[in-house]
Amino acid sequence: VKSSYQLILSCPYSFPVLNHLFQDAIRVGKSIRTHTALCRGAVSVSLATAALAKKIYANFSNVKVLLVGAGETAELTLVHFKEIGVVDFIIANRGQQRRQALAKIHNAEAIPLEELDTALTKANIVVTATKSPDYLITLDKLKQALKSRKHRSLLIIDISTPRNVDPRISELPEVFLYNINDLDKVVAENLARRKKEIAAAEVILQNIMTEFNDWFKTLAVVPTISKLNSYFEHIRRQELKKFVHRTSEENYHLMDDLSKSIIRKLLHYPIVELRQQNHKGNLTASKIDTIWDLYRLRNFEEDSD
Repeated sequence: VKSSYQLILSCPYSFPVLNHLFQDAIRVGKSIRTHTALCRGAVSVSLATAALAKKIYANFSNVKVLLVGAGETAELTLVHFKEIGVVDFIIANRGQQRRQALAKIHNAEAIPLEELDTALTKANIVVTATKSPDYLITLDKLKQALKSRKHRSLLIIDISTPRNVDPRISELPEVFLYNINDLDKVVAENLARRKKEIAAAEVILQNIMTEFNDWFKTLAVVPTISKLNSYFEHIRRQELKKFVHRTSEENYHLMDDLSKSIIRKLLHYPIVELRQQNHKGNLTASKIDTIWDLYRLRNFEEDSD
C-alpha cells in the first residue's frame, strides 16, 4: 500500500480522492497494529522458527546460523533471522547453483552437504529445511560434532517434511531440538489468537470507512458552495465599486467590512443546510441543479467580468 501511495505522490498529476483513500488505508493498518493483537504472533513456520530462536537468544550479533537447505522455506527463514539481527549464516545444500546464488544474495557462506559435519561444530543454531527422505543429521554425527564443540549448547529446529534430524538427538543434554510439529502448534495458537482480534480490527476499519465516506459525500456539494461564495462575492465587489469615488476612504473600508459580514450571514444557513442534506443523502442531483439554475451559476463565469 505504501509503495503504491508513493507512486501516486510521484505522479505530476493530482488525485485528491486516491490520495485521501491511501492515507486512510495506511491509517487503518497502523491503528489496527497499535490497538489490537491482530498482527502479533508468528503465523508461518519460517517466522515461528525465528521467533522461537528469539526466545532463547537475547542477542544475535555473535550467533552463527546453519541453514540446511536452500529452497523457498529456507530462504524465508533466513530473511526472518536477518530481521531479528543475525548476520552470520552458513548455507548447506546439495545443489551447488542454488546454494551459491542464495549465499551471494544474503552474504552467506555456501557449503556442500558433505561438509555438514564441520559446519555443525561452528553453528549456534541449526535449521533444516529440505525434502530429503533421510536423516541428514544423525545421532552419531552430532555426537562427534559436540565433542569438537566442547559440548557447547546447540539449538536445532527441524522444519523439514519428512524430518531431517534424528529425534533421538533430543536426548542429548546439550541440544534443544524442535521440529515442525512443535512450530505448527505455535502457529495454530497464534492464528487462533489473531482470529479473536478480527472483530476489534473490523470496528477500527468501519470507523475510518465512515469518516472517508462522510468526507467523500462532501465532494458533491463543494463545487456548489464554492460557486455560491464566488457569485455573492462578485456581486458584493461590483456593488461596492459604485461607491469608490462617492465616499471617503474610511467609509469605503467600513462599507467593505459591512458587506462582507452581510454576505457571510446570508450564506451561512444555506451552506450549513446544503452540507447537512448532503450528509443525510437527501441532496439529489436535481436539487443541486435547482440551486445552480436559481442563481444562474453556470453562466456566472461568462458574466463575471
